[in-house]
Amino acid sequence: MIANIIVSYLINKGKISLDQYYQFFEELSKVRAKLGLIAVHEGLMTEYQADTVNMLQATMDLKFGDLAVEKGFLTSNQVQELLRKQADPYLSVAQVLENMGIMRLNDLDIMMKKYQVENEMSASSIEALKSDDIDRIVPLFLPAEADEYVAFATLAVKTLMRCVDNNVFPIKGYFAEEVKCQNGALQFVDGDPCLTAAMCGDGNSLLAAASTFGKEDFPSVNMDALDAIAELLNCICGLYASELSLQRITMELYPPEYDDTAEGIGGFKTLVFPMMLNDKLVNLLICIGEKLEFIQI
Repeated sequence: MIANIIVSYLINKGKISLDQYYQFFEELSKVRAKLGLIAVHEGLMTEYQADTVNMLQATMDLKFGDLAVEKGFLTSNQVQELLRKQADPYLSVAQVLENMGIMRLNDLDIMMKKYQVENEMSASSIEALKSDDIDRIVPLFLPAEADEYVAFATLAVKTLMRCVDNNVFPIKGYFAEEVKCQNGALQFVDGDPCLTAAMCGDGNSLLAAASTFGKEDFPSVNMDALDAIAELLNCICGLYASELSLQRITMELYPPEYDDTAEGIGGFKTLVFPMMLNDKLVNLLICIGEKLEFIQI
């Protein structure tokens, strides 16, 4: 998720082209952060020292860590610690950007500082973002008063990543009483408290999700495609009800509804959680304590 958030931000800032965007994700699946980049990030080496070792590697058949120890830049213990950090998601992003000649780690750190200021995030929030831990990331994109919505929203994102698109990433959520949309599905879950969840979009924004989950190449977001979205929503709500059952809380799932003629969904205070799903903007709606309905034209 951190990779999508960073790269989308860099696109918006004109630092990456659309072609580079697709190339980036091709490269990301193959790369691990190099020890030199990690050492610079951790403040154990300067960029000059890392470049020196890299140049030596071009003429000597030795590992980066061995050369860095030989030059006195690192200790053996530090090398072992750096090796354990090679799978760090943020550093993997930095490594691909450097490999592609787009920017170096220090430049990425500067961009992340700008991202932090623009999104009014704390330093701890940025560290949570860099962790790529969904449980830590989702709350960052919800309103401050949305604590009771976190569990469902997090479960929904995890399910979408597992069943639809691993490159899902969230956009800042907000509360509203009505959401305009051209098509979508909703499901009421009765309990104490009850809950309504919905997924909606405009045009064909739900098409890729419907085709992926429904395992069928739908031509458009027709009623068959929306039936697949309804089943996806039912899967999310079912998992939510199962988790609550472990706390001896009983929830009853009503049959999902879907519509391709409504002009919106609403009726009560609802958390609107936008996200990019298959490169399309999709809204996840969560209303706790009330039943949402389609708004007819």
